[in-house]
Amino acid sequence: MRHSEREFVSGETIYVWGKPYDLQVEYSGQADNFLLDGEKAILTVHKESTAKQRENYVNEVLRKYLKDEINRLLPVWEQKTGLQCKRWVVKYMKTRWGTYSGTTGTVSFNLQLARKPVECLEYIVVHELGHIMHHNHGKGFIAYNGYISA
Repeated sequence: MRHSEREFVSGETIYVWGKPYDLQVEYSGQADNFLLDGEKAILTVHKESTAKQRENYVNEVLRKYLKDEINRLLPVWEQKTGLQCKRWVVKYMKTRWGTYSGTTGTVSFNLQLARKPVECLEYIVVHELGHIMHHNHGKGFIAYNGYISA
């Protein structure tokens, strides 16, 4: 459990796809930027930016990374499983990595997945696709997961 709130300042560690990066904050009058360079994550922001503004900017960059990876993985697994969601979204969720709504046909992915190894995202893609056919975690769902992982 985190004992202190992130401030998004130099010296903190940030995770992208499961890899830790040393955050280096630089100040500029130009547009904000986020760059992964070797072991460093370089965040360029305005000097007056608040911790919340820096966090929001990093989250939007991570949202783009996650969307790009979902766009790559989802079609692969839709083809392999024969299951398709009507739409998908990325949002911040406190207690779930993903959800499927049978009412709307929407898969929701937790924004925090961009901080975990890509294999975690892939697992959630397959898991949530399984809910298209099996709305709970019963025997049918377990059999589906066993079939897919074989």
